[in-house]
Amino acid sequence: MAGLPERHGRPIAYWVSAQIRKIFADSEVLGNLIDARQGMATSDNNRFLRLWWEISLAKKAGLVNSHEEAKATGKKWFPLNKGGIYRKWYGNQEYLVNWENDGEEVMGYAAELYGSPTRTIKSISEYFKASVSWSDVTSAESAFRWYPTGFIFDATGHSAFPNSSISAEQLLSFCNSKLASKLFKILNPTMHFHVGYFKLLPTAVISHSKIVSIVSNLIQWGKDDWDSNEISWNFTNTPLLKQDYKNQKLK
Repeated sequence: MAGLPERHGRPIAYWVSAQIRKIFADSEVLGNLIDARQGMATSDNNRFLRLWWEISLAKKAGLVNSHEEAKATGKKWFPLNKGGIYRKWYGNQEYLVNWENDGEEVMGYAAELYGSPTRTIKSISEYFKASVSWSDVTSAESAFRWYPTGFIFDATGHSAFPNSSISAEQLLSFCNSKLASKLFKILNPTMHFHVGYFKLLPTAVISHSKIVSIVSNLIQWGKDDWDSNEISWNFTNTPLLKQDYKNQKLK
């Protein structure tokens, strides 16, 4: 298909409209403007991963901003973006990874298995950065989510990192659209949507900055919805017991 870099090959999509072909032909690819990465594979998730309610909260780190800050906490378990179920805007924050002492144990295990830890513990420099993320396996429409600073990301929690060229809100508004879902299926019709395909998305249809406030609200509503569930570590009580809900029922 015209517009895609030759080194990546070109998908055969003879059925697409002239308008879609023009989008690809006239657009710079997303990978030229924004960094997207695959994260770590521990090689033994039973050993290195936990659901957050399985461990003592005294050993759980909060949302840190850097490797230095993470190490200084002295904590063992850190928030992990592991992809997860279909969910847009926010959520799927259930897992923790053993990153004690800057990942000493999991890095040592990878080095023991493969000779080099970075063969499977990838993108270390991007850990703890805020990101827009999606799950590796997608069976329906695309579902992209916002992750604030403080997360390490897994090989199944692909992550892109907003910058001055494309904000998180602009990226989310595009990637969660019907058009993006159609473009994803053109680039790769299988159930897996890898980072390489993400980088081939055209940028001509990225939303303008006026969408920012709308998407910010969607992220906040997604967060409120996630935190209303007992599997969120920010859960306090069910919305059914909150006073504003009771007041509505009394009207």
